[in-house]
Amino acid sequence: MSEDSRQKLIIISGSPCVGKTTVATSLFESYENSAYCDGDWMWCVNPFSINDPRLRNGDKNMSHCCMWYQPGDFYCYVEPVVTDPEYRRMGLGKAVVLDAIRRCGDLGAKQAVVGSNQQFYYNIGFYPIYTATWWEQKVKSE
Repeated sequence: MSEDSRQKLIIISGSPCVGKTTVATSLFESYENSAYCDGDWMWCVNPFSINDPRLRNGDKNMSHCCMWYQPGDFYCYVEPVVTDPEYRRMGLGKAVVLDAIRRCGDLGAKQAVVGSNQQFYYNIGFYPIYTATWWEQKVKSE
């Protein structure tokens, strides 16, 4: 697959009011066939009140799994998985992960991997294929 035809994922992160939306909008307008999700607009209600019950409906019923898959790649990557603590141990996390893996399989992925050793992943069928040792040394300044 040529580099020009590959899709790209750009993650823009930073503190509030530093211009993330401005950068995302500029990229969106510059690239044909692009899309973006702006977290500032995810829970937009009018009039705004932090106590508005509409702001709590989505996250109270939600378990989320993000998958990273590039068409033509062998692997899809699981991260992050989030389930509201009040709704854990109900199978919601497992359901969203397994559905997300199935969807990536429909796109061509052959194997799903995750960079975590949390028991949750063992419980839903993941197993270790690789371990690493990380070494660290403090940097000394003069």
